[in-house]
Amino acid sequence: MGDIWSEEGILSGCGIVGFISRDGKKFDGSRILKATGVMRERYNGLGAGFAGYGIYPNHRDEYCLHVMAEDEKIMIQVSEYLDSRFQIVKDEKIPTGKAIRDTEPPVFRRFFVNVPEWILSSLIKRMSPDDYVLRKIRRLHVRFPKAYVFSSGKNIGVFKGIGYPEEVAQFFRIENYSGYMWIGHGRYPTNTPGWWGGAHPFSILGWSVAHNGEISSYGTNKRFVESAGYVCYMLTDTEVITYLLDLLVRRHRLSLKTAVKVLTPPRWDEYEKTDNGRNLRILRVVYRSAVLSGPFAVVGGYSMDGEIGLFAFNDRLKLRPMVVGEGNDGIIAVASEEHAVIELLSKMKRIWHPKGGELVEVKMESERHGE
Repeated sequence: MGDIWSEEGILSGCGIVGFISRDGKKFDGSRILKATGVMRERYNGLGAGFAGYGIYPNHRDEYCLHVMAEDEKIMIQVSEYLDSRFQIVKDEKIPTGKAIRDTEPPVFRRFFVNVPEWILSSLIKRMSPDDYVLRKIRRLHVRFPKAYVFSSGKNIGVFKGIGYPEEVAQFFRIENYSGYMWIGHGRYPTNTPGWWGGAHPFSILGWSVAHNGEISSYGTNKRFVESAGYVCYMLTDTEVITYLLDLLVRRHRLSLKTAVKVLTPPRWDEYEKTDNGRNLRILRVVYRSAVLSGPFAVVGGYSMDGEIGLFAFNDRLKLRPMVVGEGNDGIIAVASEEHAVIELLSKMKRIWHPKGGELVEVKMESERHGE
């Protein structure tokens, strides 16, 4: 398998992939694993992960907190912290297999929680339940620096760590989970060290984001989201992109299409060519610190306000590859390479390469709860 610390590799690497079943048909985690497997040359074994939507149908209305901790003692303290701030419906160890390359992995546990009714009644005028959850998670990270909540949405779970995608998938046994949307990532870290929490996808609430590229505007973007109350623990591009999306879409109520126009705006001379050019110019000024610079490709998923969707977009110059395909069975797939898209689609209907700055968004039309 080679030395995981070797500097050989593609600095513009990382592989992203995602797919959604429009009619809500579920697929187990082995399907997304096959797609990540054909892009192995893009990774160096220092991080991989998966996000599955619809994998907890019996707890679909509860926030599912995936927590990693350095040891059992810290996890017990985290459990006590959560119990004093949430109604814990169920908590259990996340099933895992053999340690990756004989390393010592963190301790993993998941908590299905609700915001208590008495807290909900007092929150109505001050913050939403989602904001309450994020606030308590943020304070958990401050109080327990050796613990990390890496997934916190409803009916969604993230599984990630150190290793190649197939190693992480085997460790978390993702073939035992079935979902109608999956996001996958294989990492080649360039700016931050590879560690369990830093792998992609990055996730908060119903968002999960995987990213390939280099955000040269990171410092400006980081200061902008921190001014809105977010705290960047991971110090990764993916983290700040996710916070920007959450701020613009969930909190400021912009459409995802408009939010992506804010993040990847057209050139100034192109505003006059669009019907809503004036509004976009205003948004460009208001959200100037949210503009993403540098080469990047993003794929992610969301579950919000009763809607579930897959999305993807590039930088304006399309300096990182991204391919989209549609199958005859209603599956839409996005990946860094065409081969990965083909691997996901049993019968190809069409395949295309979106333009730089163009949003690809596919919403799920229905959900088959029993499958």
